[in-house]
This record gives sequence, C-alpha cells and structure tokens, in this order.
Amino acid sequence: PPPPGVPSPSPFPSVPPPPSLSQPPLSPPLPSSPPLPPALPPPLAPGEQLVYNVIFESIVEGTVETFNETEYRYLVAAELGVPVEDVVIDDVAPASVLIRVRVLARTAEDAATVSASASESCGSDSLGECQGEPETQAVILPAPSSPPQPPSLPPPLPSSPPSPPMPASPPPPSPAVPSPPS
Repeated sequence: PPPPGVPSPSPFPSVPPPPSLSQPPLSPPLPSSPPLPPALPPPLAPGEQLVYNVIFESIVEGTVETFNETEYRYLVAAELGVPVEDVVIDDVAPASVLIRVRVLARTAEDAATVSASASESCGSDSLGECQGEPETQAVILPAPSSPPQPPSLPPPLPSSPPSPPMPASPPPPSPAVPSPPS
C-alpha cells in the first residue's frame, strides 16, 4: 500500500487531459473538391484498356420490389450525361431502397466530370439521397481474347529418294487391217 496522502497507482493507462478551452479554435476546413482519380497504373499489356468506375450509393423512396432498375439507370444516365450502357446497378437493398451504382468513364477527365456531376446531383429528386461522396476506381480491362488458332498441320513425312522412272511400255499392237483382194 502507498504511504498516506499518495494515491495508489491506477491499473488503467493514463489518458492525457482534454485540450485547454483557452486555445484558439481551429480554422474551418477548406471546401473539398471532387476526389481525383488514382495515379496511373503501370503500362498496359497489348490490348488492355484503362477505364474508371465512379461509384456511389443513393437512397430513394419505395421498396425493393417496386424499384424499377431500368428506369433508374436511364435517370442516372440523363442526370450525369453518360450513355445508359455505362450505368450499372450493382446492388439494390432495403432502406427505403439503397442503390449501389457504378458509372463507366473512359478517361480520368471523364471520371472527374461524372464524379462532380454525381456529387451535385445527390440529394436531388432524381438520384435520391446519396450516402457519402462518389468514389472513383481505376480498372484495367483485359485484352479481348483472340480468335482460336486453326489446328496446326501434321509435320511433313520424311522425304524419300525419288523412285526410278518406269520403263516405257511398248505401244499397243495396231489392229490388223485386211488387205484388199487381189
């Protein structure tokens, strides 16, 4: 036991005291700009293609059963100015309706534009209430598979010496011609 008037050591690690309230307040954070796409990956192999996915989640009213995925894809495409083929609904889950959307962008600049448009459109009636900021991922698409190669020919047979020429055969006998009567 410690001597009288000395507190006993605590079995818990000490926690530093909170910062003094007399310190000046921190400056407000600067407004954030849209996230930049990641740095470029290593050089691509022949036929590979680098594309970007801009991913965001949004909540819209309704139920999973009544959610029209095709209609929402067209809505996202129109709102973000991208082809509908580039809009993929990755997941639809209950929460009203929680939608995970992936938009294909073919360049880093397009990805930044789509991401900024998605950020601006979040909270609008069209996209619903987005959950956080859009995320951009660089993706390497594999080279298209080449057509199958035709089967290879069998190896040539070993060459043999040429055969000797065949002897000329005698001409066939000519039919007998009757001689004129004398």
